[in-house]
Amino acid sequence: MSALPRALPRGVGAALMAAALFGASTPFAKILVGAIDPWMLAALLYLGSGIGLAVLRAGLRLRRASAPMEAPLGGAGWLWLGGAILAGGVIGPVLLMVGLTRTPAASASLLLNLEGVLTALLAWFVFREHFDARIALGMAAIGAGALLLAWDSNAGLALDAGALLVAGASLAWAIDNNLTRRVAGGDPVQIAAIKGGVAGAINVALAVAAGAAWPRAGAVAGAAVVGMLAAIAVPVFLSQRTKGSDASVKADLRNAAAVQLSYLANHPDSYTTELLSNGLHLSPENTLTVGISDANRYCIVGHNDHSSVYYLFDSANGGLQQTSYRSLKLAQKPCTTDQPKGAKNKIKAKAFLPAS
Repeated sequence: MSALPRALPRGVGAALMAAALFGASTPFAKILVGAIDPWMLAALLYLGSGIGLAVLRAGLRLRRASAPMEAPLGGAGWLWLGGAILAGGVIGPVLLMVGLTRTPAASASLLLNLEGVLTALLAWFVFREHFDARIALGMAAIGAGALLLAWDSNAGLALDAGALLVAGASLAWAIDNNLTRRVAGGDPVQIAAIKGGVAGAINVALAVAAGAAWPRAGAVAGAAVVGMLAAIAVPVFLSQRTKGSDASVKADLRNAAAVQLSYLANHPDSYTTELLSNGLHLSPENTLTVGISDANRYCIVGHNDHSSVYYLFDSANGGLQQTSYRSLKLAQKPCTTDQPKGAKNKIKAKAFLPAS
């Protein structure tokens, strides 16, 4: 009998910790519901997470002053983040806090699994991401379980109002997840800190305008701690997912280069864009784009559906480049412009073809 591994891989452990922290936040929030107005509680949870993560990010920057930081937001990323804040930072928390006043905390925590199902459905049918039968079956099982939890046995076909509110919160966070994915290549701590701080401040103002009283200091501190617990899960998960996606793309780029060398050995003076038919096993959710000039140079750009950056393998300039690019066009640019004047068979942008 083989020995069990001593420890989980770092990414798996981080994902499990993120899930545990997020799941624990709901029962703790339920305790505070009776002491704080639901809308004010939602505001304080987000505000606590934003402040806590801002302090964490400042500490990380001081600790790693000489190390490169993850890419900050820029351009259209702010628009995607604004939509995510509205859906996940304003609408979602309020629906959840009101739903918790009518639903047991344990049921609400399990109902929040709908967030994963709704996230996947939006990604598949709105943002046109890839999916397969295995993933669809898993999402259907989660959805069926959530439906059973939400069913009101005393009302026949009617659903409990509290359950519907929690489901609405799940939908808001599903929208948040899909919009945040558009800026997934940025600094996850910065993203979560901005979302928490902005959403918290907006909700505090709205709650006060609606007549909510400012709670006691102890209740405010408790809400801040719960908010920080839930918020820690977000950057941990996003960071590990991004690192895993990037590693997968780089591995596929190296494998694609090996296929090109094998092809060149059997077809002198030529490379191929038909990587898959020549033995490349492409990882799910990865896309490679190939450009060829002649037997002296080829370029391959790799991208993962869960990342906002692109990586380049340039056979004439050291292979896999350490720099990441914000778009396919920028990743292709070194291969289309960095060539001697008068060179024959230049690599042109239109020469980049999807591997098929």
